[in-house]
Amino acid sequence: MFSVFDGSIPSELGHLTSLTSFSIHSNQFTGTLPSWIGDFTQLRELDVSGNGFAGTLPSELGLLKGLTLFRIDKNEFTGTLPSWIGDLKICHFSGSIIIGSLAHFHQRLKITWIWQAFV
Repeated sequence: MFSVFDGSIPSELGHLTSLTSFSIHSNQFTGTLPSWIGDFTQLRELDVSGNGFAGTLPSELGLLKGLTLFRIDKNEFTGTLPSWIGDLKICHFSGSIIIGSLAHFHQRLKITWIWQAFV
């Protein structure tokens, strides 16, 4: 059996800045992603899929230069496609409405998989 967490992501997690993987998938978190996630400068994998997040993605996610896996599927994010998206290798957006084109990333595009994205 497993636990399901709900509400906002506890701000205390923002102190774990040396994490390389942050996965809170398949819970019932709500609200927006906190900007302090941008402080996780060593993060390689970020998985917040299967929650109730909404709103726009924080611009601070662009500070995660080593991020290779990004999963926000099964949430209700909206907004424009962030410029740092071209640095990812795996990206899951399904269930979110992210507007933009990947065409202007053609020089540095490294994405190997975008799963069911509405881009």
